[in-house]
Amino acid sequence: MQYVILVIQGIGGLGTFIGILGFVNTLFDLSLRWKGTDLPNDYVSATAILVFGLVFAGLGFLFRNRGR
Repeated sequence: MQYVILVIQGIGGLGTFIGILGFVNTLFDLSLRWKGTDLPNDYVSATAILVFGLVFAGLGFLFRNRGR
């Protein structure tokens, strides 16, 4: 079960990171690329990715604390 929680936390952290980079990319029009993929260049997709990442990070945090 610990490995599942770690994967959920990893997905959450990565999603949050990419969502924040998407906002910075859109705000300053930087045309950033990460691992060969263009980051989102509009606020809607950056917000969706950020919310997805925060939800998964929150779930990982709750599951980790519940397991103790």
